[in-house]
Amino acid sequence: MKTPVVIGISSIQQKGSFEQLDEALILMEKATQKAIVDSTNPKITDYIDQIQIPKGYWKYRDPGKWIAKRNGIKSAKTTVTKIGVLQQNLINKACKDIANEKINASLIIGGEARYKKIRALIENKDYVETNLNTNPDYYIKAKDDLQTQEERDELGLMAVGYYAILESAYRAQKKLSIQEHKQKIGELYEEFSEIAAKNPDGWLDKKISSSEIIKASKSNPLQALPYNKFHCTSWNVNQASAMIICSEDLANDLGIPQNKRVYPLASSETNHMIAPIQRQNLNKSFGLELAVKFIKDVCEDNNIEPNFNEAVVNKEEPFVQDISSLDKNDSSEEYTPQLFLEENISEEKNEVLEDESKDDSYENQKLFDQDINDEEDFEIPAFLRKQKF
Repeated sequence: MKTPVVIGISSIQQKGSFEQLDEALILMEKATQKAIVDSTNPKITDYIDQIQIPKGYWKYRDPGKWIAKRNGIKSAKTTVTKIGVLQQNLINKACKDIANEKINASLIIGGEARYKKIRALIENKDYVETNLNTNPDYYIKAKDDLQTQEERDELGLMAVGYYAILESAYRAQKKLSIQEHKQKIGELYEEFSEIAAKNPDGWLDKKISSSEIIKASKSNPLQALPYNKFHCTSWNVNQASAMIICSEDLANDLGIPQNKRVYPLASSETNHMIAPIQRQNLNKSFGLELAVKFIKDVCEDNNIEPNFNEAVVNKEEPFVQDISSLDKNDSSEEYTPQLFLEENISEEKNEVLEDESKDDSYENQKLFDQDINDEEDFEIPAFLRKQKF
C-alpha cells in the first residue's frame, strides 16, 4: 500500500474587461501549468494517469483530454464528476487509487468563467466557448437523488431553498425569533467575509458587515428566508485551481523537496442521501456527525489537536489507514465513513452514456437557470421566482 502526497497546487483569478478574461477551459489549463511548476519537476506529467474535473457551468464534454494533450500528459484516463457528488470525493478517489497502487499520480482541476459571460452581456460582446464534443473516459454521478419529485416541483434543483428549510427547523428548535435568527447568521457570515477578504484568492476583497448581509436590498435580494444574496455562493467568477497528488515513492524518485509536500492523513465523506421531506428530524445531520466522528477519531489516534486555523501534527511517519482491513461484516459500520471510501457513487464508462449531451443540456438549463438581463445570477428556487421583491 502506497502513501499519497500532494506535491503541486495552484489557484488563478481574473478580473477586468471582457478581452482581459479567459474562458474556463483556458483558466483550467493555466491552473494545470501553474501546479506543474509548483511541483518543482515538470517530469511529473509523464506519470499523471488520472485527470478528474468537477462539472461546472460550461458545456465542454472532456476538458481533461484537451488539457492533457496540450501539456504532455499522454496516458491519463479522464473523469468528469457530475453535480450532486461531493467535491471532496475527487481527492478521496485520487488518494485511494494511489494507496491501492492503481495509479501513479492524479491531476484534479476545476474552473469557472461566468464573470466573462457577465462582461460579455455588459459590453455587448459575443461569448463563444471552445467546442469539445468527445466524452471523457468516465462520468461520476450520485446514485441517489437529493430530492423527491415533489420537492423538485416546488423548490426546483437549487440548494438555497432546501437549506432555508433546515435553517427554519434549526430556528424553531432553538426557539429563536426570525430577527434573532437573522442576526445570529449575519454575525457568522460576517466572520466568513472577513476571512475571505484577507485571502488573495478570494473573489471579494472587501469585508461585508452583518448588517449589510441581513438587510435585503436591490444589491442583496432575498433568495429564500433567511438567506439573501450575500449568504449564497456565486458562480459568477473567473477562477480555477489545480492539485497534483502522487505516491510518496514517485515524489522521492522525482526529487520533490519535503517542503513542497503535504501528506493527507485522512478524509471522510458520506453520500447516503435522504431527501429533506423523508427525514424524521430536520435539526440533525447524521451523515455529517458520522463524518466528523471519523476524523476526530483519527486525530485522537494520531495525537492531533485540530482547530480552525491549523493542526499540530505528530511528525512521525505519515498515516494511511489500510481500508482492506475493515470488517465488512460489521453492520454497525454500514454508513460509517472510512478513509478514501466511495459509497453510493456511480462510475460509468462513456459508451453507456450515449445521451449524455442531452443530459448536460437539461442540467445546465435546470441547475443554472439564469436571467441574462441581470448582471448577477444567484440561486433562486422555483417557488421564489414567482415572487417580486
